[in-house]
This record gives sequence, structure tokens and C-alpha cells, in this order.
Amino acid sequence: QTCALPISVNFQDTEKANEKLLQVSSFLRKFLGSLNSKDHSGLILLNDELEIIRIFLEMQNVLHNGRLDWSINLSEDIDPTEWLVPPLLLQPYVENAIVWGLDCKENKEGSLRVNIRESDTQLHIEIIDDGIGIEEVLKLYPSKERKMEESGAHIVRQRLALLKSLGIHIHLEITSSQSGTIVRFTYPKVQA
Repeated sequence: QTCALPISVNFQDTEKANEKLLQVSSFLRKFLGSLNSKDHSGLILLNDELEIIRIFLEMQNVLHNGRLDWSINLSEDIDPTEWLVPPLLLQPYVENAIVWGLDCKENKEGSLRVNIRESDTQLHIEIIDDGIGIEEVLKLYPSKERKMEESGAHIVRQRLALLKSLGIHIHLEITSSQSGTIVRFTYPKVQA
């Protein structure tokens, strides 16, 4: 059994192919812009971080022939243009949820939810999938592939340590079972 997606996508519709290519370009611009940001110690607007995730999920949905059920849900009291967050901490976990959690299901279908709410001093972000769970993935794959999967999460853990040294404490919690995985981030609220 393999969870790998095809390397290329055969687009029958030129207009759809062009639209997705423009989304990839937009994704890369936002990605590079977030890395080069000199404002607020490299933090970006929550709105921009969510746009990066949205573009990534739309591209993944094309690869999944429209079978990926996903949503980004903000509680009504959140204005994503008001808060700053470190860029690209969520994307590796969204990617893992799809590539390892959902793609490893027999039917390769599933759902992914990104839920965001706030408290007085913090933003709370959850990435929830209904994949096969981390323990089952670890049973299915040899250590070499597992190490490849873990590298994105390892980089995030290194970035969390760096942010902590800069005074930005972000809590990360992961729970998983055979019915899916939940990744929870708690960010301190930094006003834009």
C-alpha cells in the first residue's frame, strides 16, 4: 500500500490549469514574502497565513480530483487582519494530515478542518483530520519514509524553540487515534 500522489497532474481544461498555476505563483510569492518580512520580527498577518493554507488546500484538492473535503473556520469574533503569527507553522501539519492521514485511507478520501478561535490573550488553532492516525502510519511505513514525513514537523519544532528564545511562546499539542489526528497550536496574540 502506498500513500504517494502522482507527481504530475493531467489537466484536461487549459483554463483550470492556468488558474491553478496562478495559485501556485501566488502561494510562492506569499511564502517568500513571509520569509523576507522585516516587520514585526518576521511575523505575518493571520489573514496571510490562512491564505497560504487555502491556496495549498485548493492545490491538494485538484490532486485529489475534488474529493478532499476541507474548510477553514474562524469564530465570528476574530478579524484575521488584526493579528500577527509566525509564518508557515501550520502548513507542514496540514500537509501531513493529507499525505499521511487521508491519503493512507483505503478510499483516499477524508476531511480536514482548520478551526480558529481566540481568548483574551491567545489564538487557538486546531488542524483536525479523519485520517488513519499517526500510530497506524508508523506501522505501515519503514523508517526511511517516516523520517521524510517527520522532517517538516522537526523544522517546526526548531522554529518553535527559536521563537521561544525571542519571547514568543507557542504551545503545540498533538493527539491521534485510528479515527484521525488533532494538532493544536496556542499563539500569544500579537496586534498588527
